[in-house]
Amino acid sequence: MSVLEIYLKSEKDVHEVADLLRRIWRLPDRNRSAHQVDQQRESAGKGGVYYLFECFGLVLELLRNEGEALIPEYPEYPYYVVIYAENPSIEASKFHAIVDHLCSLLAEHSIDAIIDSLT
Repeated sequence: MSVLEIYLKSEKDVHEVADLLRRIWRLPDRNRSAHQVDQQRESAGKGGVYYLFECFGLVLELLRNEGEALIPEYPEYPYYVVIYAENPSIEASKFHAIVDHLCSLLAEHSIDAIIDSLT
């Protein structure tokens, strides 16, 4: 399975960042899967409150870069989005192109963001 992260800088709280991502990436405010309709979640292992979005056959998890979810390689980025395909057979080049596009949309809105994969 392909997994990439987009690390982003924002001084907003996690709820405001979720709203920002919904607006920039044109995400719906509810997920389609019956078991994942609610986007706002909470898990100690994921740093407390986080968001899970489903779109384009992808799952995107917005996490705060702190606590159990801390990625010490990127302390200057308070948030990151873990992105993976629901269908593991998606071609890696197509997956990377989608993630590149999502990151470029953030840049168009003057949001400092980078792509990496620590998995």
